Amino acid sequence: MRSPHAGFSLIEVLVATVVTAVGIVALLGTLTASAALAGDGRRIGLSAARLASRADELRARVAASAPGCSPPPAGSAAGGDGIVESWTAVRRGNVIDLVLEARYRRAGHLVADTVATAVSCP
Repeated sequence: MRSPHAGFSLIEVLVATVVTAVGIVALLGTLTASAALAGDGRRIGLSAARLASRADELRARVAASAPGCSPPPAGSAAGGDGIVESWTAVRRGNVIDLVLEARYRRAGHLVADTVATAVSCP
């Protein structure tokens, strides 16, 4: 015999609630991991931009030293974003070798990005 009232039983409502809760918990776990990866990507992008900017600055210093073509002095700089840059320049014949490094923390570990380039003397 059927009940004259249409609707869901208590068991169906409980099962639907549990399935929805499991889905939401899985989604939150994914969002947490995505946020961490986005933060890492931001820091990697900032590091790359800072190294590119510093390399351009050092190339300009080499060009300004013409005709002597002297390497710029080694140095380091720390930014407010937690990225610490360092660089060295060594003359090798008619070329100046530049090595630039950016260090920062990612997931609790110290990470270093390094760029090495050569600049021809003008």
